[in-house]
Amino acid sequence: MSVFARLFAALVPRREVRRSAADWCDDGAAHVGRGEFAEAVVCFERALALEPDSIVALHARAALHHACGEYAEAIELCDEVLARVPASVDTLCTRAFALRSLGRLVEALADFERAAALEARAGLIACVGGVLFQLGRLDAALKETERALAADPEADHIHSNRLFMLNHVPGLSRRAIADEHFAWGWALERRKSAAWLPHANDPDPRRRLRVAYVSADLRVHSVAFFIAAVLANHDRSEVEVYCYDNQTGRGDAMTERLAAHVDHWVRIDRLDDAAFAARIRADAIDVLVDLSGHTGGNRLPVFAMRPAPVQASWFGYMNTTGLAVIDYRITDAVFGAPEDQALYSERLFRLPSMFNWVPADESPPCGDSPWCANGHVRFGSFNNLTKVGDAAITAWARVINAVPGSRLVVIAAGADEPVRRAGVVERFTRAGLGAERLEIHAHQPLAGFLRLVREVDIAFDPFPYNGGTTTLHTLWMGVPIVSLACEEEIGRVSRAILSSIGLADLCAPDLEAYVATAISLATDTERLQALRGELRSRMTASPYLDARGLARELEFGFRTMWHVWLRRQADRAHVAQTPGPAGGSPSPDFARLCDAVRSTVGPGTPAVLDPQTRLADLCEWDASNVLALCVMFDADFGRTLSRADLLGCSTLADLHRLVC
Repeated sequence: MSVFARLFAALVPRREVRRSAADWCDDGAAHVGRGEFAEAVVCFERALALEPDSIVALHARAALHHACGEYAEAIELCDEVLARVPASVDTLCTRAFALRSLGRLVEALADFERAAALEARAGLIACVGGVLFQLGRLDAALKETERALAADPEADHIHSNRLFMLNHVPGLSRRAIADEHFAWGWALERRKSAAWLPHANDPDPRRRLRVAYVSADLRVHSVAFFIAAVLANHDRSEVEVYCYDNQTGRGDAMTERLAAHVDHWVRIDRLDDAAFAARIRADAIDVLVDLSGHTGGNRLPVFAMRPAPVQASWFGYMNTTGLAVIDYRITDAVFGAPEDQALYSERLFRLPSMFNWVPADESPPCGDSPWCANGHVRFGSFNNLTKVGDAAITAWARVINAVPGSRLVVIAAGADEPVRRAGVVERFTRAGLGAERLEIHAHQPLAGFLRLVREVDIAFDPFPYNGGTTTLHTLWMGVPIVSLACEEEIGRVSRAILSSIGLADLCAPDLEAYVATAISLATDTERLQALRGELRSRMTASPYLDARGLARELEFGFRTMWHVWLRRQADRAHVAQTPGPAGGSPSPDFARLCDAVRSTVGPGTPAVLDPQTRLADLCEWDASNVLALCVMFDADFGRTLSRADLLGCSTLADLHRLVC
């Protein structure tokens, strides 16, 4: 640039380049893509200032309102767009999602059906099926979901919707449900197998492990109540913790709470499968843990690409994923009995307790049992009605009709809508329960939910799909729960919790006993009042509130899984024919155990090991190798082997008795 040009540029102010509404919309979309919602708002507002009638800007602003949880505002802007462009499919979808978030399910269904009629895309048809499922219309929901799969057979999120729904089909066997999961998993793995590449993770068996949890539910959600205390209690000298957050919104106070307890918080909702898998490899994750299964927002297709050496699934979905490339299902002896192994693609890895839970800060005091003031017993069911089968409703009606003056309180998604409310009432009246004895509430924020729970005396656990987080919240509020023992994993949750707090008698073995147990408890007002004052202390003493203990067991389990992977990588022989110390031949199990110990502890170990050899004297011995040896022997984890059990072994003979 010449001297004259530079002088001119300095003296003459630069004009700001004129920008159109479309330019600002493009900038706003870019900010949304990076999760920069505040910056996006500014861009869309500038676009609307230039062109107040811009359909593009109005829709973009509506979608942003929805992403930020501002559902009423999103609906208002969508209505403005639809008044001018009634056939805008994208706007209909945004409005439907916002309506669904507000629990206005009947209206959401109408919008999704209208959008699917305009464009018969698989995703739109699947949304119709999803809302039908929430409305309790299971047969219609499955029909629409299968129609969506016919339109797009490789839409894995729609397959997940279908598999999740199958858990709710009355009379469908566990074997049939497992086979459906296996068929999907096998097909997905075949499609993704080209991504299976060697892992370059540092093979040091004793180093700090990188563990990553993957979930779309790291907010005020049942999963968060299970994971929060574990994240806070992880030993950072043992594990470096990542959370891969797949939620589409900006999160909430629970999200911030969880993020404060991890080393790395990574938003991955805008990463496609290939990019997310590449990120996992770049982070050199050693153990990748799925917390979603086939629930919404899962990233199971990424697990099918095998981006981490060790992959596991934990409590987010009470069934198998169907993926053989997920090595382990973290469970316990209640949820994963030895005879269940054939129903899982993952190897069942049992801990002393499957999960931990943290009470909500919003929990009010329990107070007295409501019957003291009401003069009658109030029963309640606070679970999503999609978990409640017709047999359960019939049983509840029998109990209410047998207990004079009693009432039933239920929560139903969309109950504020007259059509939805009428449908819920009709379902109960069809089972023999008069509408005058039924009290229906819509879904509400957690604090309101807990206050509502406090106002009942006894809760019904649904079946075939038990409560989980709801069961724990309910017991914490001093409300006893009557449950039915079921064979499915989805029907074992409340039984496990009740047994842990000394209330196994409230888990009935059959339907008749379920009804009788509820009636008996309702007439024992002295016990109801006693439980009201005891349940919190019982819960506090249960393993489900021992976060530190579960964190240690998990870390021990992750270390074991890591050692197993290292040993398999080394492809070492599992069987040795070493003569025993007295010249005889030891048992094959003991010989294999000795050989495995020698391989684990490295050079310098004696060629022949005596049964009384002290484990502490073995080179580089670490107790976490023991479970790895169990896996090497193909030994089933038929009983819970805890870290304490293994640390209690002092000699090889002790170890042999424990393992073999």
